[in-house]
Amino acid sequence: MKNTDIQLNTSNRQIQLKDEQMLKLQHSLNEQMAKSENLDRELNTQKEIMKQNEITRKEYIEKLKKELNSIERRYAQILDENSMTGEDYRSTAYDYFTKNLAMNKLIEKLSHDVKLITVQCVEAEGAVRVQTKQLFGSQMESEDHLSRLVERKAVEQQL
Repeated sequence: MKNTDIQLNTSNRQIQLKDEQMLKLQHSLNEQMAKSENLDRELNTQKEIMKQNEITRKEYIEKLKKELNSIERRYAQILDENSMTGEDYRSTAYDYFTKNLAMNKLIEKLSHDVKLITVQCVEAEGAVRVQTKQLFGSQMESEDHLSRLVERKAVEQQL
């Protein structure tokens, strides 16, 4: 019986050891399950944060696209306005250029006319001088003739 008691004690001891190992294993398993649940919660939290970040990023990208489109429209409008202003300047410059050409032609024509009139004036002055000399010569002849007549009358009266 002693043998049986020893065997029984040994078996009980083994059962007790197995029970302790089972408790440790159960405790370890519970800890691992808790860690796994915590990791699952953390993973889900990180997934939700990533989803929110993705949504925020997409909204920000849309906002930037809208701003870029707005800026592009403003620059296109400014470019159009500048183009029209430039066209106005070119048109005005062309008008001034054609007016300048017309004025230069008019100035050349007037300059030519002035030269012709100057030549005519010089010719007229020459003709006036000739006529003045002729008149002066005629006047001198008339005065000579008149003085001779006066002298004849004086001589006739004395006679």
